[in-house]
Amino acid sequence: MASEPSFDSKTLNKLPPGAWVWDGGIGFRRNREGDGGSWYIKYRAPLAGHYAAGLLPPQKQVKERLPNCRNRSQAEGVLMARKAAIFEGTYQKKRKAEPTTIKSFAPRFLETKRHLRTLKKYRQ
Repeated sequence: MASEPSFDSKTLNKLPPGAWVWDGGIGFRRNREGDGGSWYIKYRAPLAGHYAAGLLPPQKQVKERLPNCRNRSQAEGVLMARKAAIFEGTYQKKRKAEPTTIKSFAPRFLETKRHLRTLKKYRQ
């Protein structure tokens, strides 16, 4: 019988750089440099879309890094919140930030300029 993975500070500090430890949907990964690490959660989330009544939507596994979590109990709280949102039907997939282009940024930037000479120079 294998022993349960432990998330105590001694075990986490002994992990080699880049190593993972997972237990029940909560994980910890040691940084490559060996100083500290990041907490992660895994859960199954429904795919977006409209499905026939009475059918469950297909699900996919989501692995999410928690940059602001400092310990396992915080990671457990985030995991429980994600599962509760899925159960209640309020779960929203995280959106990726869209890159800003010069074409979309330039008009907004020029609107902030107050002096006509400055505005004229920037338009050139």
